[in-house]
Amino acid sequence: GLGGSISYMQNGTVSATGEGAAGVFLQSTAALSHNQTSATGSAIMASISGNVTAGSAGAAVWVHGGNDSNSLTIASHATVSAGEAVRFTADLASAQKLLITNFGTLLGAFSTGGGNVENEGLIQGAASLAGGTLQNAGEFRPQGNNTAHIENFGILAPLGTAIVDGTVSSSLGATIVFSIQSLTEYSSLSLNGTGSFGGLFRVHLHDSYLPNVGDSFTLVSGSSNSFSLEDFEVVGGIPGLEWSSGAMGNNYIFTITAIPE
Repeated sequence: GLGGSISYMQNGTVSATGEGAAGVFLQSTAALSHNQTSATGSAIMASISGNVTAGSAGAAVWVHGGNDSNSLTIASHATVSAGEAVRFTADLASAQKLLITNFGTLLGAFSTGGGNVENEGLIQGAASLAGGTLQNAGEFRPQGNNTAHIENFGILAPLGTAIVDGTVSSSLGATIVFSIQSLTEYSSLSLNGTGSFGGLFRVHLHDSYLPNVGDSFTLVSGSSNSFSLEDFEVVGGIPGLEWSSGAMGNNYIFTITAIPE
């Protein structure tokens, strides 16, 4: 049998609590008929215009099954937040995935089963796109392990060391923001794929950071990166602090060279 299509629109507030809780669960599954080896459900189309939360141990929006036309749209004033903000799971088919279009705020890990993500708002969390591409025209704050191709046209601001299994490109006019709290606590990108970096690199030096000459930070690391930056800027820190920055092979390094008397 064939699961029916789903069109879901959410307004107001949905809040789920408890281990494994789901704020919104949408499912369209297919049962195998005789001699079938795979089957799909029908498209699941969801629109979130309010706030959906599920705590650190749950999933705010869980989409299961459907087909390769599944879609989730998060409106500009909406927030989807949980330990797993968006979860996609397949049932019997290989041709099942989820397209996410975000104009609002998505906080937490998110998965698509190979579907793409288009971001015009704020996303903070680990991406698990299984070969899909995240096109970022808003602000994306990756953290932890990310399986995705990332195309940055807006602001890319890793939290801690963001590991990317996939390609990363940052175009002219785009910005990548790094934050330094101490010699051992700072943000960076570590790539297990090809990286192509243009645009601006911006480093924020927090008040907690006490610099020493020779302090060095690897902002970007990998084995196949290229850099053609438009600019590099440092925000915060001690007035008169001197520094250098540049590519060393496939890595990009920021170093403190002098401290004012």
